[in-house]
Formats: sequence, structure tokens, C-alpha cells
Amino acid sequence: PAGWRHPVDYGYFWWIMSLADPMNAHPDSGDVIVAAGAQGQWVFAVPKYDLVMAATGQVDGDFEHAPDFFYTHVLAAVRR
Repeated sequence: PAGWRHPVDYGYFWWIMSLADPMNAHPDSGDVIVAAGAQGQWVFAVPKYDLVMAATGQVDGDFEHAPDFFYTHVLAAVRR
């Protein structure tokens, strides 16, 4: 979607993102499967790590908060 800071692709009603550096990667691998709902509702699934993260909330402005948190905190912790 317009305005996302992370490269995405779309298929089968899911957003597709990469596990690689989110600012430089092309999301063609399907490493991260994402559902994005209204006002801050998110689901991130990473089959490679048997990982699912759900985020809920009321967001009026910064639509990227959950993906940023997912990449900077959750994936960083899983990769250690």
C-alpha cells in the first residue's frame, strides 16, 4: 500500500514481505506473510521460524508502527 516503509507484494489476499533487510529487499520470497486490518490490527506469520505475531490496537496516524516493531524487535530477538 502507498506509504508503507517496507517493500511488500500481494497474493492470495495476504501481504508478502521479506525476512531480509526490509529497506533493501524485494519481497518475492514470501518469508513473512502479513494480514493488515483497520486501525492497527496485524498478523505476521514466519513459517521458517514457526512464528506468529498478532498486534491489536487503535491507531489513527502511524500505520507502520507494528511492522517496524516486528522487524526491529521481534525478528531481532528470534535471530539471536
